[in-house]
Amino acid sequence: MIYEPPGDMTEGLKKNCAYVREGFDINYTMESDISKIKDNYFNKIALFEVLEHLSENLTKEALQNIHRVIAADGVLVVSVPVEIGPAGLAKNLFRLFKGEDHDSITLRNIARAFFGLPIYRGEYDYVNSHVGFNFYITKKILENEGYKITKTMYSPFRIMGWLINSQAFFVCKKILR
Repeated sequence: MIYEPPGDMTEGLKKNCAYVREGFDINYTMESDISKIKDNYFNKIALFEVLEHLSENLTKEALQNIHRVIAADGVLVVSVPVEIGPAGLAKNLFRLFKGEDHDSITLRNIARAFFGLPIYRGEYDYVNSHVGFNFYITKKILENEGYKITKTMYSPFRIMGWLINSQAFFVCKKILR
């Protein structure tokens, strides 16, 4: 089963899944109302490049919903971008020089992101920009919302952790409450 809440994104996902299914025996259903998904239904959930776009409240709500629908022995894999330190500096300078339109892309905020200092990202439920996102905050939210992080990985390199990598991956197990 695939869960994708925003309607316009669901249509794009359907097209992509139809393309991927060609030549493969893959069956799936799509659901846009999480309340219709049974408790403990999934044994694996992948949440890639999502949480950096949600407000803190929506992040908590999403993780609470996932906690309900993932099995006791299930695995949750979360990927988020690294937007602090050297990787964040490189990404933000690229955005600035490329002329990308990000609400909070200023030299001051680029410096703050480098040092992992908080940046105001607006009072939105959905945050379009990655500027100011700190993956450490997501890590703490995961732990506070009932997940044990069993493994942390960084990509694309296997060395130097978050310092030179652009992605953080958290492999999580559900903590039973």
